[in-house]
Amino acid sequence: SVGHVVILVAMGGCWGDGYFAWEGPDTREHRPPRKPKPKPRGRRSDRPRVGLGYKGLAYDERPVVEPKPKKAKPSYPVRLKYSLKGHRGSIYAVEFDWEGDYLLSAGEDRQIILWNAKDGDMVKTYPINHSGDILCLLIAHDRKYFLSAASDGKIFMWNTVKGTVTRALMIPRFAKPNSLSWNEDESILACGTEDGQIHIWDLKSRNSKPIQSLRQASGAISSVVVDQPVIIAGSADGSARMYDVRTGKLVTRNFGGPAIGSIRVSKDKRLFLVSCLDNTIRVIDRETGDQLMSYKGHENCKYRIPSLFSNDGSLIVSGSEDGHVHFWDVVGGSLKHSIRHGNEAVLCVTLHPRTHVIATAGPKDGVIRIWE
Repeated sequence: SVGHVVILVAMGGCWGDGYFAWEGPDTREHRPPRKPKPKPRGRRSDRPRVGLGYKGLAYDERPVVEPKPKKAKPSYPVRLKYSLKGHRGSIYAVEFDWEGDYLLSAGEDRQIILWNAKDGDMVKTYPINHSGDILCLLIAHDRKYFLSAASDGKIFMWNTVKGTVTRALMIPRFAKPNSLSWNEDESILACGTEDGQIHIWDLKSRNSKPIQSLRQASGAISSVVVDQPVIIAGSADGSARMYDVRTGKLVTRNFGGPAIGSIRVSKDKRLFLVSCLDNTIRVIDRETGDQLMSYKGHENCKYRIPSLFSNDGSLIVSGSEDGHVHFWDVVGGSLKHSIRHGNEAVLCVTLHPRTHVIATAGPKDGVIRIWE
């Protein structure tokens, strides 16, 4: 009506597009803005705490619980992870690749098998090209190829993926190989044989015959290590010899003792780890030839059983003819741990390159056991 319109105009209101807008003065009660609460000063632990906490006690009276120290994991394997079954008869060679992802094995049945080291699955079997027991294996750093040496006096180079032999090296007089080793760039190969010789090949050339042969030993060469600029060899005559790689001349002869079954070099290149066929493992100073330590507790008087430094250098690891694998403290010389592989001698012991896992194998049963 006309009266309502007049009242609205007098109050300063108006109708717009569907809403009412107030244009008059603000008649609401003025309220001052809220002041923010002051933040507590000091560290959180210094502020007063209100209320009850643990078992009705005030927070400040709550008992302090010290964390339990974690037990350090042993640096040696303590349990069987799995067993690999695929061979018939004795196993003479077991090797991890340089990353520890795969395992290669061979032996009396002349069969070479590639295993997945993580789950134990058989990845590949290779054709039987050797006519004798396979005694040695070497895996290239890039895993593209590997070497096998057998009692037929032949060394084959294999393509890992294709499973074919790409090269054959002939050992003079078809001598039985006991040990294989090459240098870091895999260009120089050395082979120690049962007739007391060390044969050296230049793998950059295509010649199948060795470039030189060393004949100073009076007994079988049981172990050979290429550690440029020298080749280190252990012999059944009880001597550890060093030869110049380039000239083949005898540099020095250390340790005249019992027959040597295996020889290894420490990571700092200062020590020899010598496994002898008198139930004793010895640490020999490389420069002087003096015996620094000895380790006993295992049986080894018949077979060439390897002894090794652990990856961190704190333990000595060796198989035994009583079916055990033993672990000694390097510094103290005490026997720290033993695991039982079986009833026969443990001929093969190889260490995973990154963990404390080891692989063991022996004669007759054709089983490889993985321990962690």
